[in-house]
Order: sequence, then C-alpha cells, then structure tokens
Amino acid sequence: MKTIKNLEWNEIIKRIDSLKICDKEKQKIKKEIYRQEMTKLRKARKKQSIKDYESIAKIGRGAFGEVHVCREKKTDKIYAIKKIKKNILILKNQIIHILNEQKFMSRAKSPWIVELKASFQEDE
Repeated sequence: MKTIKNLEWNEIIKRIDSLKICDKEKQKIKKEIYRQEMTKLRKARKKQSIKDYESIAKIGRGAFGEVHVCREKKTDKIYAIKKIKKNILILKNQIIHILNEQKFMSRAKSPWIVELKASFQEDE
C-alpha cells in the first residue's frame, strides 16, 4: 500500500520528467525538492523544549515541582505544564512513580483525566 507521500512524490517525478529540459537539469530539480522536504521533516522532528513555551501563571506547587499555564510560542495554544525537578525525584526515589503517571496520562481516555499532549525533559 502506497502512502500519500509516495503518491505525491510520484506525481512530482512525473511532472518533472514531462518537462522539456535535459536529464541533468531534471536530476537537479529532483534533488532540490528532496533536500527541501528533508529539511522540512527535520524541523518537524525538532525536540521540544521549555523554551518553546511562555509561562503565563503558576497555578500549583507540589512536592516535586510546579504547574504553570503556558502559551506555546509557535501556535499560541494554551497548555498546563508540569515542571518536575529531576534531582528531587532521584533523592525521593520517585522516578518509577512519575514514569507510571506519564504512561497512564498518555493512555487514559476519560473526560476526568487530563490528556498528556507531550512530554520532554531537559538537564534539570
């Protein structure tokens, strides 16, 4: 089964091949389109960071960290972000607890449980 991307790429190749230019020029065009697509995909895979968000307000504080209402800079969407200090988790031997919470929130399908949209970590 072909993916949509494969079908799009095949259509682009057909159009380039139908141009009345030499094969060398066709290859240059194909390489440039491929390079642009790879650059776009690489940017899409860029790791998320706390720097991608602007904190609006702190709404909670707990034993391991804080919860902030944040705005994603790229999309202006509003999210709650739970910031947890790694060193405290390690000291209190709670890493498994947090990993289980992350797994649970990513799989839960309930209006009563907050949906985990993303998870990322930084040095601290």
